[in-house]
Amino acid sequence: MVWVYGTYRKNIQDISHKCRKIVGHFKRSEQACRYLKKCQETLGLPNHSLIQDVVCRWNSTYLMLSRLYEQKAAINLYIAERGSIEILSVSEWADISNVISVLKPFYQATLDLSYESTCASVIIPLISMIQIKLESNDNDGAEIAMLKVNLKTSLSRPFEFIKTNTELLISTLLDPRFKQKYFSTAETRRCETLLKEQINTNEDSLEVLPAVSPTRSSETIHTNNLWESHDSDILSQGIEVKEGISQLKKQLDSYLNEQRIPRDSNIFEYWHQSPYFLLKKIATKYMSAPASSVASEQLFSAAGQLYSDRRTNLLGENANKLLFLHYNIKLFNFDY
Repeated sequence: MVWVYGTYRKNIQDISHKCRKIVGHFKRSEQACRYLKKCQETLGLPNHSLIQDVVCRWNSTYLMLSRLYEQKAAINLYIAERGSIEILSVSEWADISNVISVLKPFYQATLDLSYESTCASVIIPLISMIQIKLESNDNDGAEIAMLKVNLKTSLSRPFEFIKTNTELLISTLLDPRFKQKYFSTAETRRCETLLKEQINTNEDSLEVLPAVSPTRSSETIHTNNLWESHDSDILSQGIEVKEGISQLKKQLDSYLNEQRIPRDSNIFEYWHQSPYFLLKKIATKYMSAPASSVASEQLFSAAGQLYSDRRTNLLGENANKLLFLHYNIKLFNFDY
């Protein structure tokens, strides 16, 4: 089986190399791009440009393969009429399709972690959803099954800590979209213990108020295949009433026994209106953004767009002000 996986991995590397050469051909030739557009129009395919991958970014390889597979018919027509580039065989196209289907959840998880409104509470659910996808083996061949096994093993090692990390446990439990869905009973109890340790207020001095209704975010994150089992489970939740012991226990039980809100709801607005004062205090502390370089990379990209051939003398001070406006004016809904 190891030999099969090693052979399959080498085969994918060879296919990726061929795909780079195909994309490179169109990137170097304006005439080839124009003819490819004619092929797209003839076949009724989207007028999309091919994407060249970057060696240091795996998701760019996924995007390259996805775009090539989308334009498979147009590329084959181009090769049949013009030649000049190496054609991919039927089995190689099938391998590309299989790799795309395996890598798609990873790419979707990358996007979910890159949104400006992303909270650290999505990390545990994302890892769980990817593991579910990797465990499914419907109509998988031996090579794809082994690829999934190796990906799952590679995923488990660096993320073993997430179910023992205090910050991730608390933020996930206090996310009204997830709550204890991805926790065992023991893990939920551990979260309750951690919550008690965070409380500095006299629990008996507060009353339990009715639960708030879910609120939707004005900026909706579109549902994708990675989350299908989570989203389909929203409407089938059961409600179980429990009798709490302490004030924190009462609030926590009341909170957990509410139905989870839809994934596109605004969790920050939820806690802003929440009557669970003890939990709200903790949520304010732990519902933070995940550690990521995405924001800084987007900032560099935005700065690069400010400078152009006609604005090369833009002062750094003015560039800083423009960047500040670019990222903050949306908070006022562009009403200024």
